[in-house]
Amino acid sequence: MKEDQRPRRIAPTLDQAPFQVECEADEAGILRVATKAAAFRGSQRIVLENEEQLWESVQVHFAKEDDGTLTVQILIFTPDRDRALQIAQLKSNPGDRSKGRKALEYDLTPKMLP
Repeated sequence: MKEDQRPRRIAPTLDQAPFQVECEADEAGILRVATKAAAFRGSQRIVLENEEQLWESVQVHFAKEDDGTLTVQILIFTPDRDRALQIAQLKSNPGDRSKGRKALEYDLTPKMLP
């Protein structure tokens, strides 16, 4: 990982994609892509029922809603729950330039998803 973990401003791409996703995977390399939607998953090794396995513990979803709102949703999964737990949701709407509108809205309230 980079030593400088501060948020960076990303220059717009030629096609003005609403999202840019970047993944650094140690010596495996870096994936950087501009996109209209994306999802990525992260797994980690756990021991479950006395057996070591990879457990998909996190998902991050990037989506554009019908009204132009851009949403990033962060979900976690644990072996003791059968449903996803949303731990964060971030929203922006670059097309809405209303005065007083927040540039980035967020909800950090944990929510069990159906």
